[in-house]
Amino acid sequence: MDAWTVHLEVHDRRGLRGALGARAAELAQRLGFRVTGEPPAPGGEPARRLLFVVWDDVLDPAVLRRVADGLGAAYERATIAFAYPTPEASAAAVAHIDEAKAATRDRLNIIRPDRDTAGATHVSDFKLLETMVADSVRVKYRPHRVASRVPDAVRRDVLPFFKAAAARFTANRMWHRGPYDGCLALRHEDGIAVTATRTRKAPLEDERILLVHGYDEATNTLRFSGPALPSADSVELMVLRQHLPEMRAFMHTHARELITDNPRLPTGVRLSARPYGEASVGHEFAGLMRDRDHQLVVIEGHGEFFAAAFDGDRYFHWIDDVVDRARRSLAG
Repeated sequence: MDAWTVHLEVHDRRGLRGALGARAAELAQRLGFRVTGEPPAPGGEPARRLLFVVWDDVLDPAVLRRVADGLGAAYERATIAFAYPTPEASAAAVAHIDEAKAATRDRLNIIRPDRDTAGATHVSDFKLLETMVADSVRVKYRPHRVASRVPDAVRRDVLPFFKAAAARFTANRMWHRGPYDGCLALRHEDGIAVTATRTRKAPLEDERILLVHGYDEATNTLRFSGPALPSADSVELMVLRQHLPEMRAFMHTHARELITDNPRLPTGVRLSARPYGEASVGHEFAGLMRDRDHQLVVIEGHGEFFAAAFDGDRYFHWIDDVVDRARRSLAG
């Protein structure tokens, strides 16, 4: 399969991006994709091409149209980062952003700012690089497929949990970009059952439930069975499995308005921005969850992680309680 090519277009109007190209090239070399400053040419095969535009100015409808018009012709997917003079201006752009995403069936990702510099809001280099990976190669581990199918017995064992988790995910709209966000996972005696990357959870694509057998941190290799790549979160999950074998049930959600960006919610542990899909984060989570039978971890600008040593009704009653408290805190 051909490697991904990221066409990086940077408009550094604020003097913030001097190191971005070099950092992107280093990341690409480490993870096996290509970064170029050349624009993608129309025609040919657009698959596995990502246009990545750092505009560093307010949302411009003409830029949105230009990028959207190239989808399917010059590139498979596109990502844009805008910057704004005030948080209010950023909030006012949300309706245009949601409309553009819907019109392109989520093939166009528009990144929300996460940093303030001299009174202006923009997207940090950290978030740009994490998003570049998520929108192209998607995972940071080395995949090793053991089998193309998950054993039927495993699917029967785990499917009730996944259906119940997806029901909560759907009813509470626990995503930011789209219903492909996040992951659902359940420990099994043979490993961890987990959704594949870019699996729809509203409604659930249950044929994309995979089984991860093991993770070798020294070689960053993930062994799995199933037809697609396991969620990038599988690395953290397998590290947790090693250190806290009692932990059973997991949901990673992006409930931005309800939980992630809700400072009034009096529950869980809040962390500053962290990279995704890396063993170091799994080790950190293990430390936070040691000697506890459940924990909610909220990561700034990203999402939340529900982990528990129990599953079934007790697990979902806990999540329902967190959601209910979140709603009441926003209403008050």
